[in-house]
Amino acid sequence: MKNILILKASTLLLVFPSFAGTNLSKAIIEFTHGGSRLTQSVIHQVDQVYDKLPINFEVELVLVSNYERQRDYPTACRLSLNRCRAIFEHLRTRGVEVHRFKVKQYERRRYVRDLSYDNAIVSDRMLVNNLIVSRQPDMPLQFTHSGINPLLEGGESFTIDNTEVAEIYDSKGVLVRFPQYAFQSESGILGECDFVDIELHSYLSKEEFLLNELTSNSGEKMLESAGMLYISATCSGEPIELRRGKLIEIFIPAYDLKREMKVFQGEDEFDIINWERMSWSNVQLQQEDEWEEDEWEDEEWSEFDLLDGSWFEGDGYLLESSALGWINCDLFYEIDNPTNLMVDVPDFNNEIGVRMIFDTINSILPAQIIDATGLLGFNEIPSNEEVWIVAYGKVNNKYVYAEHQMTTGNLQRIQLEPEVVDKATIHANLTKF
Repeated sequence: MKNILILKASTLLLVFPSFAGTNLSKAIIEFTHGGSRLTQSVIHQVDQVYDKLPINFEVELVLVSNYERQRDYPTACRLSLNRCRAIFEHLRTRGVEVHRFKVKQYERRRYVRDLSYDNAIVSDRMLVNNLIVSRQPDMPLQFTHSGINPLLEGGESFTIDNTEVAEIYDSKGVLVRFPQYAFQSESGILGECDFVDIELHSYLSKEEFLLNELTSNSGEKMLESAGMLYISATCSGEPIELRRGKLIEIFIPAYDLKREMKVFQGEDEFDIINWERMSWSNVQLQQEDEWEEDEWEDEEWSEFDLLDGSWFEGDGYLLESSALGWINCDLFYEIDNPTNLMVDVPDFNNEIGVRMIFDTINSILPAQIIDATGLLGFNEIPSNEEVWIVAYGKVNNKYVYAEHQMTTGNLQRIQLEPEVVDKATIHANLTKF
């Protein structure tokens, strides 16, 4: 008897019976025509299908628009792999493990009528990719961290006059400008506070990222960072925050400027500081005393201006933020040929951090905890990049360290053998990258 699985998701979702003798069902996930972005409609469809899928069942997701399914199959073929990747990334944030995904390819042939003859001939062959995902008890997304390098050490302190426009400038060249009457208490009360104490932490290099347990990723997506900041403010020892509608202006010095940079905000999530792009994101480039405006993505912010620019000098990025706390100037790193790497670390525990450090990209990625056995992984990383894989932390209250240099894509799995060292050796090793 055939095993029939009925999934009621939405009017846009079509569900087919499972194949005989298997626990595999099919579902159509309807994208917008010609698009591969995860809209709220697509996310809703995927979540409903997955949530209704019984444990130990698989579902094959057919990723097309209604128009493509009826009249434009070549477009569906062309976009199918990008659509698979988009849904893979979404389900991974829900804790679906990497080994529970498969991509299934089908060859589609398009026939045309040759007017000279009475038969149809093949004009071209196309490949379409469907995503298969299996349902098992979920493991939430979690990254490794050692905890041996506490955050927020070595910041610089300033006192500003809240009744005036104020500027601070740290030893690394980072500048922050605060507007007049910028602050309120964390409860939202607009009390009077003439003088405000500011603490600024800036991290601009891979060495500083490593020594402060910082990584450059948004969930599972790789970022390239121009610099990370932490800004806090107090009045008479009490924490305060920016008033609604107030923006601080920030200058981060840099030389190899990239136009795709955006503003990200950090939250303590997945056992790391995870970066999420702000809903609006204004970054301008300053180079050789001339303005170069980035392309604006939000019309209401298109008139963004950092006054006359006379308060800073040098090359770098100019950005705005509507909040204090963790701020990052990043771009989503474009990966043309992605690969994966699994990492085994004997005696792995939650006090060991495993990191991938890129030689030529200002990026450090944390290893994901793939399953309950402690298997670790780096997923959807760029191929042919020189990297170091390092593991450091504590095992049985002893400090340990291991490193491995490699080119991504050459190996699919490595094993690290941490050796007992002292904490000073770990710090010395991390400063060489």
